[in-house]
Amino acid sequence: MKTRKALGIACLAIFSTGIGMAQNASAAVTSYLGNGQLGAFNAAAGNPPISLDFDSIASGTNVTGNTISGVTLSSTSGNSLIVVDATTTVSFCCGAQYRLYSTSGANVLSPGGTNLAGGPDILQRDGLQIDFATPVSAFGIDLLFQSLDGFSLAGATVYGPDGTTVLFSNGFLSVPAADGGGAFFLGFVSDSAATNIGRIVFNDDDDDSVNPDSNLGYDTLRFVAQTGAVPEPETYAMMLAGLGLLGFAARRRKQKTA
Repeated sequence: MKTRKALGIACLAIFSTGIGMAQNASAAVTSYLGNGQLGAFNAAAGNPPISLDFDSIASGTNVTGNTISGVTLSSTSGNSLIVVDATTTVSFCCGAQYRLYSTSGANVLSPGGTNLAGGPDILQRDGLQIDFATPVSAFGIDLLFQSLDGFSLAGATVYGPDGTTVLFSNGFLSVPAADGGGAFFLGFVSDSAATNIGRIVFNDDDDDSVNPDSNLGYDTLRFVAQTGAVPEPETYAMMLAGLGLLGFAARRRKQKTA
């Protein structure tokens, strides 16, 4: 009896260990950085729909701490997260082209509101934390720059399902150069439930008024809800081996009973 029980436990151990090995051996989150990477992100993520574009929220609304479409938005610097019509954003200097431009609809999320102030000023500190009610397997967003001048002091950190394990971190994004504001796409796709995304933090470390590039905005969030991990071929082989051993033990028990 003890032998059969031990054999059954061993089979279950092979089964569960096999799943864990298959998940952890190749678990990763892949980043897609730049507007030219949107197509590759959509292909990898299965063309996720736009889940939040801020156009259903009245312009002027402060959404700090609110949960919208399954995501909770908070400021990492104490700034107010204001939904605004992008066309009403105004730069502290240098021309009307230095503003935020929406990538879907009219509204965008602009920490500090329509006044794109120079630093150091609380209105200019535009970091953002996004927490998902349920970890997601893919996430994309358009990061809006007051000025795409080829040099960025903004970055992103992606965390796993527990909200603390770092899956990806980039201190400063490499952005293109343009005369005025523009968008920069960031996407992340997980290949395992172990690396699904629970939190994303965007940092903004530009705190001066040297150039009109110190303000950020956010638009066009896409994400895919968490799905169960698909066992790899090695897992199936271990499962079959374990089931075979269980079947053998059952036949031996039946023979002894007879």
